[in-house]
Amino acid sequence: MNLQFKFDFHNVGQGLFHTGKIGDFNFVYDCGSMKKDNVVEAVKYYKNEDLKIEPIDILIISHFDKDHVNGLDKLLSGVKVEYAIIPYYSPSEMLMLAFVKRSYPESYFNFLLNPVSYLLSKGINKVILIKGSEDRYPPDISLDINNKKLLNLEENTANKLIIKNEKEDINQVLKDAYKNKGNHFFDYWNFKFFYHQISPTKLKKLEDCFDTKNISFSSGKELQEYVKNAYSRESIKECYRDFINNDLNFTSLAMYHGPIGSYTRKKYSISHSNQTLSGLFPIPQQSTEKSIGCLLTGDIDIKTKTKYAKFKKYFNNELDRISLFQIPHHGSSSNWNKQILFDLKECNQHIASAGISGRYGHPHPDVISDIFSQQKNFLWAHEYNKISVEGELFYTP
Repeated sequence: MNLQFKFDFHNVGQGLFHTGKIGDFNFVYDCGSMKKDNVVEAVKYYKNEDLKIEPIDILIISHFDKDHVNGLDKLLSGVKVEYAIIPYYSPSEMLMLAFVKRSYPESYFNFLLNPVSYLLSKGINKVILIKGSEDRYPPDISLDINNKKLLNLEENTANKLIIKNEKEDINQVLKDAYKNKGNHFFDYWNFKFFYHQISPTKLKKLEDCFDTKNISFSSGKELQEYVKNAYSRESIKECYRDFINNDLNFTSLAMYHGPIGSYTRKKYSISHSNQTLSGLFPIPQQSTEKSIGCLLTGDIDIKTKTKYAKFKKYFNNELDRISLFQIPHHGSSSNWNKQILFDLKECNQHIASAGISGRYGHPHPDVISDIFSQQKNFLWAHEYNKISVEGELFYTP
């Protein structure tokens, strides 16, 4: 059996919109940009030229920053999606996100407060909510959805939600569902998720702080009013500064995907859409790696030894299967750990999705220098350049 694949890092500038097509299976990882026009145009091209009339099998949202989600309305309009996979945020984390993004429109706050209902309202068949593996969630956040109020779910939509922690085999959930429809795709391809989260101790202190200040909310409008009011904003700021600081900015749902079983790689090539503005760096037209796994990281933070060790341990069995690595947080030095270059022994392609003329300084020169120092390839998807990886596998019986 031959299986063709194509993975694109679209030209959205400062943001991330990654799509994959493996045979007839389609997935999307994040869909947003700091300049919304960029992602709207990229989504339009994707739907017209790549997706056409096919459904999206899984949509993965790494986290809820604008530059990762503000293209969802355009993406989901008129498109069937089987599964959305998103991280779980507690109400306190939602409030922190709202505080950081307080200049955003009310529609963003409504999405933030109730992402599950938002996605279901767009026609998505089922939502898989991923909790971290640490014991920081109420016992009633479980598969039977005993506490629908906490997730703001209506009675008639609760059966469309599946809740798992990252250590459970989410791939098996998808595999069983597709086998029931006669589709054996997950016998040949594996997806694995890691949720980098705020520590339970910090989260508990944050929630206690809110309790002492009588902070609570039940609607997107109320959430927005909280972060616009000067007095409540100062209270939120105190809790944020004392107990969270920047931790919330770097929570993300990372995802590995790659082939399983016995196969031979027949083709594998990397290309860019703009010959003159290809990221200012040479891009190999052919790749020599034997593996073709991909590790997508959103804005995850792997800078400290503790965070990196946890990340590495979780993906330990996949490290030698990875040929393409998305550099965290658009190539920011604040999230970067050079050790990843040594641990991904088979991976030569390291890609940043960032604006070429952005004010954020992404990708950082030190990150690029680290990659070149180990004779690895640095690839840059920006508003003028899309990076595509495509090839074909032959599976032996």
